[in-house]
Amino acid sequence: MINIYELTQDVLAEKHYNAIVKELKKKGYSPPSTYTKWFEKFDADYTLKHIITARPKDLRIIVNKCQSDKYPPYIMGLHDMYVQKFSKSDRYIGNNTDKYNAVRLMKSLGVKVCPLCNRNYINNVKPKGRQEKRAGRLDHFHDKSTYPFLAMSFYNLVPACYGCNHTKGTYELDQTPYGEVDLDPLIRFSILFDKLEDISDEKHVKVLLDNHSSIQKNIDVLGLLGTYTEDHNEDAYAVVKTLKNYTEIWQILVTAESWRTVRR
Repeated sequence: MINIYELTQDVLAEKHYNAIVKELKKKGYSPPSTYTKWFEKFDADYTLKHIITARPKDLRIIVNKCQSDKYPPYIMGLHDMYVQKFSKSDRYIGNNTDKYNAVRLMKSLGVKVCPLCNRNYINNVKPKGRQEKRAGRLDHFHDKSTYPFLAMSFYNLVPACYGCNHTKGTYELDQTPYGEVDLDPLIRFSILFDKLEDISDEKHVKVLLDNHSSIQKNIDVLGLLGTYTEDHNEDAYAVVKTLKNYTEIWQILVTAESWRTVRR
């Protein structure tokens, strides 16, 4: 996993919220105040804006406070707003001039590689003669079907590749890419092999994963152990083979130079 480092996240979250408010003022939606009243039943300080712009740490608290056996239609409307409009390349929320949707959000975040696996490219594409498309998905860190009131919350929308989005499904993860903690130190790799001169096949090389317990659920749910180790044994072997060849060539050159020195 890698962090999403976009420094203007809070600014983007504010724009995201404003687009949702504009959408809710259209015919067919309940006014924004209706949502705030519903959230206030769980916490007097909760407003629609707080729910939409809440950072990951707060989202975890909101999830525990706002769960219900049955949600009113207008809360389910946030879920439908995502599915029927926001997630579509040819549909938008807010003003027609803004044309704000998942494609715009992905572009604004500037994330080119899936932060969940750090492997697959997810940058938007612009096919010739057609409108811009998103190659990636937006994964709901907290499942939108279980928690429809978070379906449009900015920090609940995690850019991801199709594989990670599909594999994660409705499962929960330990860590989010949205900068709560530095993820880089939580995952470390090493390459195990015997004597360099004995390596002749990728079976002689093994990539090992050493991860912190605080990210274990991410590793398990996303199947990253295989992705980060077995799937890269061949790549590791190529590196080690290059090192071996370089070492052998270097030894030959050093020996030849030593011989020339003695001959002189």
